[in-house]
Amino acid sequence: MSESIIAKNRGLISASTLFWFFFLLHIIFASMELWFLFNLVVISIFFISHFHSLIALYLSRLEDNSSKIFLIKTSTFFSIMYSIGYWYAVNEMSFKIWVFIAGMIPLLISLFIMRYIITDN
Repeated sequence: MSESIIAKNRGLISASTLFWFFFLLHIIFASMELWFLFNLVVISIFFISHFHSLIALYLSRLEDNSSKIFLIKTSTFFSIMYSIGYWYAVNEMSFKIWVFIAGMIPLLISLFIMRYIITDN
């Protein structure tokens, strides 16, 4: 059954919305000096940015394997950008080569997810 573009990308939109919600929360908590909540949100941002493809897949409720793989390929780009941004912030706003290498962690996670979907028939 053919699904619309919105239905195929529902998980991507939901996972990205979740990331940006936590991103705004971390700014609010830092400005209010609520450091415990800030640290909890930063830990959440770490997991959301690195496992963005997995979260998008879970929230998408897709049933077709080709649609799942398309979603993972699309959301991997966002996940890599979010991860590089996270590591850039952790590295006190300076780019080093390890920031880009650590930003590739979501690529490995996405490859494992795609491999699982392909072999789980």
